Amino acid sequence: MLSTKTITTVSITGMLGSLFGDRVVANVVGGEMPWFAQFGLCGLFGFLLWWNMERGDRRTAKGMEDLKDEMGGMRSDLKSGQDTTHRLLSEALFQNRGVK
Repeated sequence: MLSTKTITTVSITGMLGSLFGDRVVANVVGGEMPWFAQFGLCGLFGFLLWWNMERGDRRTAKGMEDLKDEMGGMRSDLKSGQDTTHRLLSEALFQNRGVK
C-alpha cells in the first residue's frame, strides 16, 4: 500500500500536469473528461490535500502539548530550586545577624 504522502504527491503532480501540460490521457482515449468527472477528481485531490494538512496539524498540536507539559515540569523544578536557594541564603543571612 502506498503512503499518504506518496498518493498526495502523485495526485498534485498529476493535477498540475493536466492543467499546464499536454492532455495525454485525452489524446490516448480519444475524448475529454466530462465536467462532472473533472470536478470529482479536483474534489478528491482537494480532500487528500486537506486530510494530510489536518493530520499534520494534529501531530503538531500533540507535539506542542508534549512540549508544554515538559516546560511546565521544568518551570516547577526551577521554582523549587529558586525557593531552596532563597531559603538557604535567608538562613545564612539571619545566622550572621545573630552572631554580631
